[in-house]
Amino acid sequence: MNRDKPFMRGINSIQLLNDGDRWWVINIYWTQETEAKTIPIKYLPKK
Repeated sequence: MNRDKPFMRGINSIQLLNDGDRWWVINIYWTQETEAKTIPIKYLPKK
């Protein structure tokens, strides 16, 4: 397996809530990049 490049790219979003005692995971969302839905340039690493 070639580990130099990821086999898949996408956008992840995790919403957390701290109630003063602990952190709660409220929502987890991810979507895979496709030819029709590419990752916006502002979310790509700067070279």
